[in-house]
Amino acid sequence: KGLIKEPSLASSNKSFAKIGKKARQDSMLTVWVNADEAYQALQKILPADAMPAQLRMADGMADFKNIDDVIASLSIRPTGLALDANVNLKDGHNCLAYNLIRTPPLRVAALNALPSDAIALFSVALGRSDTAQAAAAGEQIKNVTGLDIGRELFDNIEQVTLFAMPFRRPTEQLSEDIPPQAKSFGLAITSVNPQQTHQILSSVLRAVNVVIDETQPAGGRFDFTLPNYQKFFGYMDQASKTTVLSLDSSLVETSVAAMKQPGGAVKGGPLQSVLGTLPAATSKLIALNVAGAVRFAEANMELPEGEVGNRVREALAQLAQASAKTTVRLQTSEEANSFGVRLSIDDLPPIPQLIGPISQIADTMSQIHGRHDQWGGMQPVLWAGIAPTDRAPVIDGKIDEAWASARQYKLEHSFYDPVSDDTDCSAWFKTLYDKDNLYVLVEVADDDLRSDSAEFWLDDGVEIFLSADNRRLGAYGDNDYQYYFKWHPSSPVMGESKHEKTDGVEFAFAGTDAGYRLEVRFPWAMLGATPSAGTTIGFDVQVNDDDGGGDRNSKIAWNAVQDDAWQNTRAFGVAQPLGLVAWWKLDEKDGRTAADSSGNGRPATVPGDPTWQPTGGKIGGAIALGGDGDFLDVADESSFDFMGGVTVAAWINVNQFDRPWQAIVTKGDNAWRIQRNNEANTLEFACTGLDIPGGNDYGSLFGTRAIVPGRWHHVAGVYDGARMSLYIDGVLDASQEATGIVNTNDVRVQIGANTDMQDRFWNGMIDEVRLYNHGLDAGAIARLAGQ
Repeated sequence: KGLIKEPSLASSNKSFAKIGKKARQDSMLTVWVNADEAYQALQKILPADAMPAQLRMADGMADFKNIDDVIASLSIRPTGLALDANVNLKDGHNCLAYNLIRTPPLRVAALNALPSDAIALFSVALGRSDTAQAAAAGEQIKNVTGLDIGRELFDNIEQVTLFAMPFRRPTEQLSEDIPPQAKSFGLAITSVNPQQTHQILSSVLRAVNVVIDETQPAGGRFDFTLPNYQKFFGYMDQASKTTVLSLDSSLVETSVAAMKQPGGAVKGGPLQSVLGTLPAATSKLIALNVAGAVRFAEANMELPEGEVGNRVREALAQLAQASAKTTVRLQTSEEANSFGVRLSIDDLPPIPQLIGPISQIADTMSQIHGRHDQWGGMQPVLWAGIAPTDRAPVIDGKIDEAWASARQYKLEHSFYDPVSDDTDCSAWFKTLYDKDNLYVLVEVADDDLRSDSAEFWLDDGVEIFLSADNRRLGAYGDNDYQYYFKWHPSSPVMGESKHEKTDGVEFAFAGTDAGYRLEVRFPWAMLGATPSAGTTIGFDVQVNDDDGGGDRNSKIAWNAVQDDAWQNTRAFGVAQPLGLVAWWKLDEKDGRTAADSSGNGRPATVPGDPTWQPTGGKIGGAIALGGDGDFLDVADESSFDFMGGVTVAAWINVNQFDRPWQAIVTKGDNAWRIQRNNEANTLEFACTGLDIPGGNDYGSLFGTRAIVPGRWHHVAGVYDGARMSLYIDGVLDASQEATGIVNTNDVRVQIGANTDMQDRFWNGMIDEVRLYNHGLDAGAIARLAGQ
């Protein structure tokens, strides 16, 4: 402004002055580098022999002394943003990197082969055959194919464009090694002689053995047969000098129509705004319509059916609608002494129209992935214990004394219309078992009971989902069932929708003040299951609610978080018959096997060189482990996946604590385990995976009572679904709140060792090891300890 006499950068530096004051003010950010002067300054600081080898190599590629400047700017507008970068070179430069990538300007006419509904493209023009780029590419082609066709290729082919169309799921069967998305892509090649292009293409494909047959062009059309017998279709148009290729013959025909009657992507469609404003100097171009990309992604996403998946679909549809005109483009201009790159997003909708759908997608996908991580790969969401009974309940809809020992589980997931309150629709269930039958009791509160539709799911009633083998494969198998019990005041209906297997199933409804009660007996033999503690079945209970007549209003479930259990067995929870899973008395006199006295047939093998103590145990015999590789190993690992409860109990007599975390009984180091507390003379009981107030990643509960070497102690770790407890000699040593499900793994149970952690061997005697898949109460622990 003339207030000082010293020159400014803009007035004294011609390079900086090229940016212009207005351009700097219009940009949010401007970066300017005076490259040649910066490099010269660096050379003065670093002598030639001190210049790093990497920098000398970079100079050989970039020719820093002949780079005038580098200018980059970021500009933000209400409807978009743009990032521009330019590298300006001096006359006579020898920038090898630029010479290798530089290509001629694109010809817009070559883009006429793109159909109007194309959603994305990448286009590049090829340089002359005497360029460094052509030489390098020709050498690579020769190395791969053995064909010396580099010069022929670059002299003939002018421009190559890869484009994408909206996804349409193929109606015909594709080869397994070709994804269905591949049929959405096409390749347009403009050349001096399309016939020569076909010959080059045929030679290359045959040279690399990806073609087993081909047809010669007839009327312009031809095809190649790939080794998987998939057809690769093509068309040559001499008038436009364009060849179009695709795995989808209909895409080729659409492209041919665009060429013959100009009206393709250049004249209309989602990419018109890009192609219609393309600068003449553009050398390479990537363009994408955001709405088209969103719809393409949605069509290929594996979303669950039902409410959760629909929320993602709705949000994606909103996002696509808002961004119908939004485009992303990356383009270059490559002149003799200037290389420019521009990345821009144009026609952005108002930000609030984007934030809502994106947030909904992120939140819902997190829920979906959480379900997949937790139970989609054989891991359930919820667990229920099936209590044993020696007195079968009478199936009359009444709650008799047999149900007193069973735990109650509430249905807390809901679908469709929200439930107004517990009187509108709520439910809980209990389960019992004996050697012959599974028993289920469901108590439903519903202030408006209806039965006026032909389909069971439209009226009030209960659905019980069972999987006898709990394989959780998704699709229903021979041992997967959907039983339905449709409420009616006088004539309720029962059925099984997958196999019509109802032999021996007995049920009874009973009215209650709040709604109704359902009691059911399922024969194990009919289900194809043999119950015992340590086995698992897939299980869920769901209740349909019809208020006011007509169709169903709401549905609640115990495990499923969307209404897809009728077609997806992975939506089932897990139920386990409760009881003593294994009991090793360790009274053997010799041998390599410890018998299981629970009756469930889960013996332990005895590696190493332990010593049997036929009369030296706390109760009868015991086994003496030397701390040097002796332990017991149990093969049936899945039977010990104790998710909702666990009791591990044993008598121990330690010779000495001589290493950290010495194992008593463990299922690896990330499920449940009872062991020495690091280097202390106390114990740790751990159930990894539980939610413990205050945070506790390992699920550890540390004891305080000392374990005295040379003395027998009874130890027990218990998790009952609400608390973890550690008992020493039948007396509570430590306890803490805990909820959730214990991790499961594929690791074997070991006594005196830990499969996951070597060198934690027990040094002492162990006797009377018992494992339960539920938490025993304090009285039961005291009895085991002889108190």
